[in-house]
Amino acid sequence: MLANKTEGLEIVPLLNAYRDGWLEARLGPVIDDEQPAEPTAVRYEPPERLVPFPGELFEHQRVAISRWSEAGGRGMLAMATGSGKTITALSIAARLYDALEGRSLAILIVAPFIHLVDQWIDVGAAFGLRSIRCAENEGHWRDELATAIFATNSGRH
Repeated sequence: MLANKTEGLEIVPLLNAYRDGWLEARLGPVIDDEQPAEPTAVRYEPPERLVPFPGELFEHQRVAISRWSEAGGRGMLAMATGSGKTITALSIAARLYDALEGRSLAILIVAPFIHLVDQWIDVGAAFGLRSIRCAENEGHWRDELATAIFATNSGRH
């Protein structure tokens, strides 16, 4: 359990934040009512396209993708440790990106440990993802994230 020992900071599990209304699920593009001034400090270059997994998926991964698709693109990948959840999820993302035909796709990966975030970034690179590592020192990623959000919201990917 998280200790919440930092004054002025409350740690809330992601599912609780969603259930309590702090987060909202969105389908389609994210568009703010008020567009911020365009950030200029950092340039964001989205991938041209996501590429399929360079190897062959295992049968259980193909089944998971099929079931997720049959459920209308909803659900969770309940797979054992080391069974390829990351590759399965990124294979789904690659298919979604291709189906969008050039429109923006933002993928948010939330992981409980920094080494898992780094693993997702490494595997995502094999799919052509340009990741923004939003972990640790906010000063290293805040401007880049703001630029990417602006690009997505304005249709510039």
